[in-house]
Parts: sequence; structure tokens; C-alpha cells
Amino acid sequence: MASLGVDIPQGEDVMLDVDGIGVRIVSDHARCVGINPTFRAYPVLLYTLGQDTYQLDAPTSWQQCLEFMDDPFGDADSGLARMSKLDFLDLFTQAELEALKGLEASVPSVAVFWEKYRAAEYMNLTDPRTVASIRALETAGLIAAGRADRILAGEEP
Repeated sequence: MASLGVDIPQGEDVMLDVDGIGVRIVSDHARCVGINPTFRAYPVLLYTLGQDTYQLDAPTSWQQCLEFMDDPFGDADSGLARMSKLDFLDLFTQAELEALKGLEASVPSVAVFWEKYRAAEYMNLTDPRTVASIRALETAGLIAAGRADRILAGEEP
């Protein structure tokens, strides 16, 4: 709190103004889970830009939070390697998404794909876990031959 230049707020859910930026501080665990059930560590920064919300777990300084808000996907040179989860889904055809969703309960590799998707803060097309999952879908014939390369290149259908 000292790095924000503010006193410790009174209450379990308060809004502060820090250099013109609205900062919500929630200290009640149950309320934190209700706001964002996917957080992994305290503190957590949730930054909303348009309709997308980006998450930074366990920032160590306000400066780190500001840098994250300037570029929530990290290095600008990463291009399409990192993207929102919604943008990631746009790399699949509607038919592919419907088939994969329909197989979630009966095909373990598809269930694991969806679990990893739900657990991710964002999608990173260069992350070995993402690459392996997409390639496994193609190998199993769940997406057409050649689709894995196009998806991992960030090409929409």
C-alpha cells in the first residue's frame, strides 16, 4: 500500500484513486473468489480493457501493475503468440468448436483441452502446452489435417 502512496483502506472492498486510476482493493477471501474464481495468488490485478479482462497474479509493485496495464500481453514483439481466449476461439471454425465441445464429456484428450483453456489467463500460441494440445487434436482427427499449423500461426479459418 505504501508503494501506492495511500494509507491502508478501511473495509473489505474499497475503491481508491491512485494517480487518476481507479483501484479496487478487496481483502475478503470469499468476496475475491466471487469476483474472480480463477485467481491463483494474492495480490491479484484484474485489468479490464473493453470487454476483455486481463489478470496479473502476485504483482510486487505498483510499477509492475502499470507496466502490465500498458501491455497486458507482454512483449509487443510477441505478435499473435499471446491472445485473449475469445480471439483464440476465433481461430477455429464453428463446426470445429461444436464438435470439440460435444466431445468434451466422452473424449479425455478433448476434456483436457477444455480444462487447460478454462485455466488459462490468456492463450499463448507458442506455449508448449497449447502447441501439444492443438497438435493432439489434429493427430486424433478431431480437426482437419493442416489445421494445427494454421491455428498455431494465428490464422482465422
